[in-house]
Amino acid sequence: MSKEINIEKMIPPYITIDIKQKDQNLWFKSIVLNAHERFIEVKLTEQFLNSAIMPGDLLQCMIFVEDSIYIIEAVVYNIKFISGSIVLKINDLKTMDNARKHKRYNVLLSATFSEDGKLEEHYCIVLNISISGICIITKPKLQEGDIIEICINYSNSHFITAQYTVNWVLDRGPKNMYGLSIIHIDDKNKFLMSELIDELEDIEKNSIKQLLEEKSIYLKGLYYEE
Repeated sequence: MSKEINIEKMIPPYITIDIKQKDQNLWFKSIVLNAHERFIEVKLTEQFLNSAIMPGDLLQCMIFVEDSIYIIEAVVYNIKFISGSIVLKINDLKTMDNARKHKRYNVLLSATFSEDGKLEEHYCIVLNISISGICIITKPKLQEGDIIEICINYSNSHFITAQYTVNWVLDRGPKNMYGLSIIHIDDKNKFLMSELIDELEDIEKNSIKQLLEEKSIYLKGLYYEE
């Protein structure tokens, strides 16, 4: 990370931040309380406790700001129980253009896929999803441009099937991550996909609302401490 980067101007306070442990796939949300030099202070949420995150642990973070995405690798520098916050020390920060046409939502859904023209099915996990594409992790090797059909286990009685093309590949050793775009989906599955997206949107809105309420409590605490 360049020393010239002005973290305070790049990362405004009280913006939401997506966080996960470096070797895990489950993302959760928190809220940025402040940012200074190479440090970001975020709200200590229940997910930090559920994941047993400790000082020294490596985290990956994403922050969406207007047309940019900040991809951050950080280490847990300090846990402040009195203020209910965690201080992260930034090891690396990359900026990407936010070229996605539709918002994606973090999920963990089981699915199967088959390559175009082949009958064999493979297991995969859907990591995030939007109305136009998904991200999966799986063991089989795929290449950019490959066409696959995926059946997502939406609920006990619903499956969402669509045809996708592979946009990008991230090699993670025995498992690989793939970014996929929908190239064909029928009306029935499009309706089910829209239902799922609506549910995820409601969940995220409630999560952000809760974080903002916690922010208000945090600010009141600072006021009374003064």
